[in-house]
Amino acid sequence: MRSFAKYKADVTGWVLRQIKECRAPLNTVMPTLIEAFAKSLVQPHDKWSAPAYEVIRQTDILAFYTPSACGPAAACAPLRCFDNEGENELEMSTIERDLTPQLLMLYYVLCYVDCLFDSRLEISRSGRSVHRYDSNLLSRIPVGYLVRHCQRRPEHYRVLYPLLVRLLVLRMPHLLLTELPIQDELALSQDSCPDDLRPVQLLPPPGSPPPRPTDFVGCSAAELASGGHALAGIMTRLNWLANRKADCLIPYADWLVRLLKASTGLDGPASQLVQERLKPLWLRLYQLMPRRLALATLSALRGVSLSEETIEKDPVEQCYPLRLVPFTACAIPSMHICLDFILDHLAFNADPAARIFNINLMGFLAGQYRIQAALDKAATVIESLTVLSNQVHSLDEKADFAIQCMAAVLNMCKAFPKLARPASQYLLGLMYQCRVTLATLKSPVPVEFRLPRKPWLAIVAIYRA
Repeated sequence: MRSFAKYKADVTGWVLRQIKECRAPLNTVMPTLIEAFAKSLVQPHDKWSAPAYEVIRQTDILAFYTPSACGPAAACAPLRCFDNEGENELEMSTIERDLTPQLLMLYYVLCYVDCLFDSRLEISRSGRSVHRYDSNLLSRIPVGYLVRHCQRRPEHYRVLYPLLVRLLVLRMPHLLLTELPIQDELALSQDSCPDDLRPVQLLPPPGSPPPRPTDFVGCSAAELASGGHALAGIMTRLNWLANRKADCLIPYADWLVRLLKASTGLDGPASQLVQERLKPLWLRLYQLMPRRLALATLSALRGVSLSEETIEKDPVEQCYPLRLVPFTACAIPSMHICLDFILDHLAFNADPAARIFNINLMGFLAGQYRIQAALDKAATVIESLTVLSNQVHSLDEKADFAIQCMAAVLNMCKAFPKLARPASQYLLGLMYQCRVTLATLKSPVPVEFRLPRKPWLAIVAIYRA
């Protein structure tokens, strides 16, 4: 790189041409060359205040991941929509493509991002301007597909694969979960897969023609509900897909997601049969395009949940164990929909356990979704705590109710500091109410009864937060 910089040669164009011309098996010099090129862009030598060449443009990087360049792998990028090109899109070539240029370009992007992160303090102190790619660049690259392509060909990419894994562990660890390599071996390698875990291989009737590309264009719940020839046609298409390799399922991912959405909104044996036949196809496809397929599936199922009110109310009405609330509030998408039903459930459900669950759920949702709607709901919940506490007559039950709601009150006040005053008023009123109740008792007050101290501790915690 020093020689290129000394004579001001076009090293960027030269490296780009080298990447384009690489083929498997990979030359062991290429990863070292790309790493040195990426480091020289971020960390120039002292003799040159700035590199004598530019970074590879983002348009040139994305040109490596078009359908014409990498084939079915282009559909595996999370932010890349499926192209509607008719029969040419569905009838992709089954010839295995050489994805060495795409792997090397991915390695360059990861090296550049890693160098930027390692040199962030030096860049900040020196005040140098360094080019930064868009934050969604890696989301437009089929990273999962490329890594698994490299993993299954150790004879070609023995040097490159451990380097990619090291960078992905640092920058994209969610793509290298422990279970994914095991699932790959089960789903993509039919020879090593046990009999009970293999996808169902169903042969079409003798003499039946293969499905046409137009058969995979649309799928609605009406077709499944009608049964008869429509349902038989869908099962024939699923049987035909079950006999194809995992790579060949990529063009049909959009149709499989639509079929999953249509079958979710129906009840009956037809829906169960379709889902059982669809599950192994979805799992095999998930190994190649996890992020893209997960986004498409969640978007489709979210539309179902918005139209089915029972699905939205399920977390509020089921009252799961309290230890699961912190995880469900953060991990389940679209949990903010439950905000619309918490107040109704508190008003019309007299079960103390259900009320405690919804108050705790409100506390974690307020911390997860700091929006105006959550603030209004949280303020209403805190104002109604006094009324809910008065509906509990037993002193022991009232103490248990207040103690189990303390953490939720603190969470709501941490998310919205404006709620500290009404929360303090509630706790002070609770303290005075408990003292009056204890004063009317004829029996002596146990020494270990600590409820009067807990409101003071909670008030101090609220104002410290």
